[in-house]
Amino acid sequence: MPFDAKKFRALLPPEMRKEKRFVRYFLKPKPEGGTAKIPLGNHSDPSTWSTFDEAVNNIENEGQGIGYCLFGGDIHGLDIDHCRNAQTGIICNEAMVLLSRIPSWAEFSVSGQGIHVFFKGAVRGKQLGETCLQYWNPKNSPRFFALTCNMVGEAFTNLKDVGDEFNYIFATARHISAKIREELKGVDYDQWAKLPTERVQEPEQREKSKSKTRKLHKNFDLEDFLKFYGLEIDNVTNNELGKCYRLTSCPI
Repeated sequence: MPFDAKKFRALLPPEMRKEKRFVRYFLKPKPEGGTAKIPLGNHSDPSTWSTFDEAVNNIENEGQGIGYCLFGGDIHGLDIDHCRNAQTGIICNEAMVLLSRIPSWAEFSVSGQGIHVFFKGAVRGKQLGETCLQYWNPKNSPRFFALTCNMVGEAFTNLKDVGDEFNYIFATARHISAKIREELKGVDYDQWAKLPTERVQEPEQREKSKSKTRKLHKNFDLEDFLKFYGLEIDNVTNNELGKCYRLTSCPI
């Protein structure tokens, strides 16, 4: 399908379109299935980026599109992955709840199975790498998003400052991703079946010491202490615990 420059000009936020942050890209099949988006430029090197018009005018064939580079900018990009059935258009409910919290500019991804959300605001976290939620802070990470301008809906056509809301989402990302994954099974079973096994983090187990230890003052003398309290020593032995005293009688 030919690139629709008119649609992109009409739908891309002006804040994005005016910047020199665009690269052309093409799709390449992955050996394991799906397609990779290969940028014709380096998303960590601004000298290889173009203006919107330059990128559009240099598109060579129907297999190319344009992408937006985030590195060093004020606009953030959240990738809500594996949340939609591309054939039926049904979106996982948890993804819709997430969108309602950050109602900024949002489009469907190239595959139609995910959603890109672009937004402004101060974000404290650096990265999300959950199965269904990916984010890289543009201050730290060179990334680009392949654009489609296939909009999610009228409520998601403006770029907004939702940094505070996103910081909350950042803190609960693992739960959100797990919920989307769970719901995807009923929305698109085939897509769900191809997902990699969820990472399981085992809680760290610390072996409890079999012996209790207490720190003593460097000048503490146990024999003087026992003598002071009238506690007679039956015998003394050295073992793996150290020097041990057996008392003739126990005061407890």
